[in-house]
Amino acid sequence: EETFAKADSIVSGLDNRVVIVTVMVVVVVLPLALLPTVSALKQASRLGVLVFVVFVITVVLRCLTSTAPETSPLYLFPADPTAVLLNFPTILFALNSHHTILTVFAELCPLPGKSVLLTAQQVSKT
Repeated sequence: EETFAKADSIVSGLDNRVVIVTVMVVVVVLPLALLPTVSALKQASRLGVLVFVVFVITVVLRCLTSTAPETSPLYLFPADPTAVLLNFPTILFALNSHHTILTVFAELCPLPGKSVLLTAQQVSKT
């Protein structure tokens, strides 16, 4: 039985994930989406990069310090079909975003005589 995702104190009967996602959308995403200009997102972008760096460091440290889990059977589909819906936003994001990587890469190709960082700075100004 998975006990991490169950909320006992915040809202009984709901998963912690639902509460956390709802709070993050209302407190972080909605105000950022309602900003009048994109240039105001510079600081939020730095915060986002910092969050990803902390996440990667945490995962690496956790993997290095934890013991190997017990072996269990691997299933292609979960026993509870509604569990697929929890990963649906991630799947849609990947599907909608995968084609932009080539455009971003092409924009960040170094300009003749300039470094990659100066090219990224020039692209971000336009």
